[in-house]
Amino acid sequence: MNAWILGAGEWDAVVDLNGVLADPGDPNRLRGVHDFGDHLHPNDAGYEVMAEEVAGCF
Repeated sequence: MNAWILGAGEWDAVVDLNGVLADPGDPNRLRGVHDFGDHLHPNDAGYEVMAEEVAGCF
């Protein structure tokens, strides 16, 4: 789904939050420093990175 959203060209802009939160060694997992502990949701540091990524689009 993420690849389709990023590559479809249907939107004026897309923010790839998976790209900034993913573990470089395993892109299907959250990077440890961004993981709340359930391997699914970001922690406070992860949300901060997400906010910075969105803010960088403006």
